[in-house]
Amino acid sequence: MSLSLDHRCVPKKAPMSNKTRAQTTHDILDQVAKAQKILNDLNETTCQEGATVRSRLNAAKAHIMRAIEKAQTMK
Repeated sequence: MSLSLDHRCVPKKAPMSNKTRAQTTHDILDQVAKAQKILNDLNETTCQEGATVRSRLNAAKAHIMRAIEKAQTMK
């Protein structure tokens, strides 16, 4: 006996309300703005050690990853 998942039995997510969509969009743009600020600050300072540069890049990456995760919930 084989088990198969019937796609018709999988519950669908409720569509996002406009308010929820607007808040999610705001959250995404906020995360992108934070990443952009970190990168702009990094660009303006010239003499930094490698560890500092890596730390700032990782911080910017974390904000971008949060934005991507939020964007994926908007499907």
